Amino acid sequence: MPSVDESRTATPHPPKLEVRGLSLSWDGRPIVADVGFTVRSGQLACLVGRSGTGKTTLFHAIAGLTQPDSGQVLLDGRDVTGQPGRISYMLQKDLLLPEQRVVDNVAVALRQAGVPKREARDRARQRFAEFGLAGTERLYPSQLSGGMRQRAALLRTCMMDNDVVLLDEPFSALDALTRADMRQWLSAQMGRLGLTGLLVTHDVDEAVALADEVLVLAPSQSASGAATIVGRVAVDAPRDGREAFMLTENALRIKRAVLRLLGEYW
Repeated sequence: MPSVDESRTATPHPPKLEVRGLSLSWDGRPIVADVGFTVRSGQLACLVGRSGTGKTTLFHAIAGLTQPDSGQVLLDGRDVTGQPGRISYMLQKDLLLPEQRVVDNVAVALRQAGVPKREARDRARQRFAEFGLAGTERLYPSQLSGGMRQRAALLRTCMMDNDVVLLDEPFSALDALTRADMRQWLSAQMGRLGLTGLLVTHDVDEAVALADEVLVLAPSQSASGAATIVGRVAVDAPRDGREAFMLTENALRIKRAVLRLLGEYW
């Protein structure tokens, strides 16, 4: 398997998230095959692939929403395959309920877990300020900007207190300037909260701007053509100040390495 730098993944301790030999099919057609990778505690990895590669299908399996044909998902070394709720999952669209106030949208995960309504609201309100949402509790989603809606969606995702989160193209609907702001904000929040993350995107620039490591998903050269991880590219730069890093020659080198892998296997 091609790799630019695999040394950063080596650790004597179990990885926070480990995917082992995951394979999934749909209606008898292989979608992804023998996918394996690890994400260390506190790391943000980005899964890059073209549209239709199977990124979201893979995420469903990692989140426990879909039972894979084979393989395992390990969290802190324990098998959580097919167990929803152990890993938080933020979907591509914010899916805020338009008829409910923001505080009730954020509290919905707690309510689904059986927390009484008043307690769920109180627990949600306590975290609005840390996500830059103070004063929006009683507003409706239509009264929020796109960036604020995504903040609310991430807060909703974090309310279950899982320390691993999956992010499925969370900024794809935002304009370029808002996306840049949200990337910096997300990186800061991940570090502040001590979260480990795996983010899906088809935007190579976004992956390099956010990731500690980029995982490239592309069709394999097997007869089935199912997608697999064809390479890993380390991003050797602090996540703080990453927007400035994006203008450097090193960032361009990393981007070219990712694009080469995508082109070689497509």
